[in-house]
Amino acid sequence: MKIKKYLLLSFLLLVSFFLFTVTAYAGWVMEETDGSTTYLGKGMIKAEHSNEGVNIAHIIDTNKNLITMVDKNRKIYGSGTPDEYCKALKALVKEMQEQMLAGFPPEQRKMWEEQMKQAQQMPKSAPIENMHKPVVSIKKTGSNDVIAGHKTDKYTVNVDGDKYHEIWIASDISMDDEMKKLRLDKFHLMMNRMEKCMNSSEEEMGMMADPLDSPEYKKLTEKGFVMREVNYTGGFSGPEDDERKEVVSLEKKSISASEFKIPAGYKKVPIKEMFKGMMGADMGREDMY
Repeated sequence: MKIKKYLLLSFLLLVSFFLFTVTAYAGWVMEETDGSTTYLGKGMIKAEHSNEGVNIAHIIDTNKNLITMVDKNRKIYGSGTPDEYCKALKALVKEMQEQMLAGFPPEQRKMWEEQMKQAQQMPKSAPIENMHKPVVSIKKTGSNDVIAGHKTDKYTVNVDGDKYHEIWIASDISMDDEMKKLRLDKFHLMMNRMEKCMNSSEEEMGMMADPLDSPEYKKLTEKGFVMREVNYTGGFSGPEDDERKEVVSLEKKSISASEFKIPAGYKKVPIKEMFKGMMGADMGREDMY
């Protein structure tokens, strides 16, 4: 009888160990002053944003090439590949343009449509007239603050000669090594496709390219975890103009697989509707879901 109890107990312990190993990931958890929390697991990334009434989560599955947005306030979610996201974003941009044009006088609307038609007929390699390509320069300052227990290197980012951004990157953790350990190598490829789509949509609307989407800046952020950021408005460096974000906790932890799953009872909706909610452009259909 004792032998049977021992075997049964051993079996249960083995099953418990197996279940734990397949339902948890050794990864990183990062918390920031803006209310966001990021989880890095094997092949999975989750970024939660809870601030000023917004409660959104992004779940990125690099194994399936899938991005999921979750709106916890409305209990809805939308999923798709980077290409599907791109298609939804372009459709939303077109819809927003149509809504804007609906309020234009006929002559002004015709003028706008002709300008857009000319832009679409231009070779893809030709720059759009209103699109400014900023000149980005990055300099390591030599400052080495300790933030959330991690050593950092400080960099300044100038745009068109003006101070634009400051960033502190953890120097005691190799981002490249950690991404490989967590099998997140495909993450940058997925994000590059998304950023390319975002930039092309901004160009179609005649907006200025975001300097932080530049190859120089992306290469910098791939060095390590971003521990602190200060953004400066309009090139000014006065304290009233800056926007700050800082990591308050960065720890290596075991993360449950359930952390990367869609909560039960949430309704799936088209990706475009998720974008509308995030951009504050529900266009009078906030109660649709």
